[in-house]
Amino acid sequence: MLDSSIAIESTDGVTFVLTVHNTGDDPVEITFPDACLAEFVVSSDDDEQWRYSDGRMFAQMVQTQTIAPDDALTIRANWDSPTPGAYTVRSWLTGDVDCSAESEFRVPA
Repeated sequence: MLDSSIAIESTDGVTFVLTVHNTGDDPVEITFPDACLAEFVVSSDDDEQWRYSDGRMFAQMVQTQTIAPDDALTIRANWDSPTPGAYTVRSWLTGDVDCSAESEFRVPA
C-alpha cells in the first residue's frame, strides 16, 4: 500500500518534494515509461501556471523502482520563477501505480 505526501520548500524559487511511502508488508515495484518519475502541476483558480515536464526532455527508457516495506521514494522538482500568489500543486507518479498528492501554498510578495 502506498501513501503519498507533498512538501513545499522555499529556496531559489519553490521546491516541491513528493514522498511516496510503502506502508504495506510487501515491496512495491513501479515501472516508469521514461526517466520522468513524477509530474508536478501548479494551478491558481483552476488555471495551470507551471508544469514540471513542460520544455523538458526525458530519456526514453523503461525503468523500474522498488519501494521496500517502510521505505520511501522521494522526487523533487523546482519552480524557478514563481509569481507571488496563492496556488495548488498536484503531483503524481508517472509509473504504473495510482499515487498522487495535492497541497495548497502561497508565494509571498
